Amino acid sequence: MNVLITGTRAPSSMDIIRSLVQQGHAVYSADSMQFPLGRFVKGVKKHITLPKPNRDLPVFLQALKVILIDHHIDVLIPTCEEIFFVSQGYDELSQYTRLFCEPFSRLLPLHNKYAFNQRVMQYQLDAPASWLLTTQADKALVPPNIPLVLKPIYSRFGAHVIIKPAPDLLQSLPLSVPYVAQEFITGKEYCAYAISDHGKLLIHSCYHPKYMAGPSAGIYFEPANMPSITDFLTLFCMQYQFTGQIAFDFIFDGEKSLVLECNPRATSGFHLIADHIDWSTLFDGQVQVEKFQTEPYMLGLGMKIHGLHYLIQNPKQFVSDYQRAHDVLKDSAYPWLGLKSLMTTANIVLRMIKKRKSFHEASTDDIEFNGK
Repeated sequence: MNVLITGTRAPSSMDIIRSLVQQGHAVYSADSMQFPLGRFVKGVKKHITLPKPNRDLPVFLQALKVILIDHHIDVLIPTCEEIFFVSQGYDELSQYTRLFCEPFSRLLPLHNKYAFNQRVMQYQLDAPASWLLTTQADKALVPPNIPLVLKPIYSRFGAHVIIKPAPDLLQSLPLSVPYVAQEFITGKEYCAYAISDHGKLLIHSCYHPKYMAGPSAGIYFEPANMPSITDFLTLFCMQYQFTGQIAFDFIFDGEKSLVLECNPRATSGFHLIADHIDWSTLFDGQVQVEKFQTEPYMLGLGMKIHGLHYLIQNPKQFVSDYQRAHDVLKDSAYPWLGLKSLMTTANIVLRMIKKRKSFHEASTDDIEFNGK
């Protein structure tokens, strides 16, 4: 098959490309970043630089259409937040290829943190109580004296999240964008990733993000077998009749797993199934033979950059965890990645300077979708 992968700046996108190439598929990379990580995967047929989707959507969709036609693309797999722009051209683009994602109207309620929470409640699945804040009057609906988490309904990497705000902070919170106030639940964090076809769960992974880069970007993935999370994935995908890649964040309070939010795209959970997935049978809708991973996976470079405070807190544990984990970016499919990735880093740093944003914010500046 000829496969086009978009949003190839993420490590999980690299692993998607690697697994497809190793199974004999012709893979093309496309991103509005000039030097995304996926460009450097050994075996990629060609990398195409796209227009920035959140700057000029019609131009972006036209560029995609040209790629689909010129390279006879059989399947298009969006992997990052560009999916919310690709999906807006679903009707037209699907005339030329198979889009491995949902239309925009079905993705948006999953990306919206409050709308997703309400859908989960509708399905009678477990989630923390949540309140939508769009006006000052909405704040009066939040019960007093309960611990909260405040976050914009469209956000990523834990940006602008406020944990356990004081009552006066809640009252003074500016609502230039809608927020969700969610009951704070104490427990252990888990993440899950799944691929579903018309509501049928084909393959999934679950892990505990033991080490983080910032408030919510995992860099160490400790595999976990959580039946309650598997049940949630099965039930939610079936009820929503979901097709494509989807991921969720959970908190386990000791009795049940409560879902916090949804990312209807690729995430780091793909690393845990990269070597077990059969793309040809998966595209035919066949449930994959799953093998539970016991070995932890990590982003080695991320551990080196962000691991200092963990190392100081518990050096013996950190070193032990680092030594027993598989570095997902150490593979013959990524020759000289450390050196080549400097171009990706430089790409992002230039954006940081130009846009006056953090590294994480600059890394998604051109593809993030915030409801407009």
